[in-house]
Amino acid sequence: NNTFFDSQYFINSDWIQYFITKYKVDVTNLNTIMKEAIEQEDYNAVIILLNNHYVVSKKDLEICSLTEIDSKEKIKEDKAEGYESYLVENSEIDNISKLLKSKYLNNHIEDKDGYTNLRKEKSSSSEILQKIKSGEQIEILDNTGDWFLVKTKEGKTGYIHKSRIKSGN
Repeated sequence: NNTFFDSQYFINSDWIQYFITKYKVDVTNLNTIMKEAIEQEDYNAVIILLNNHYVVSKKDLEICSLTEIDSKEKIKEDKAEGYESYLVENSEIDNISKLLKSKYLNNHIEDKDGYTNLRKEKSSSSEILQKIKSGEQIEILDNTGDWFLVKTKEGKTGYIHKSRIKSGN
């Protein structure tokens, strides 16, 4: 934890890749780790999660925005030493924000069938609201669980199974 001395918790990004690989963790279950990585400005942890197919959601961008506001407040306090110091030169929030926004804007459907279904509920038997072509960009509103809440370019909101969604380019 190079950025904050006063953080109760911190991400040690050295263990994340080992943990994901060894225990075959589905990275979509690591929203809490991504939240902590963003809040603690651990750029390396963010990169590791993204490299393991983490799909960035609007919630992640909101966490990033709140962290940016928080870091600006800490900079105003100008505490260079002590328990509540904030080292501006170690801040990675700008880099994290740029990276997450870039990935978010490139969220898209990837399905071998050439399309996937936008569903009304979190179930493959739920009503189909729209067919979305492979390669089409979508907005991820919530990336928790097996079914992500998404918004299409037409403005329709519904659920798509996480296996059909890719982040970034």
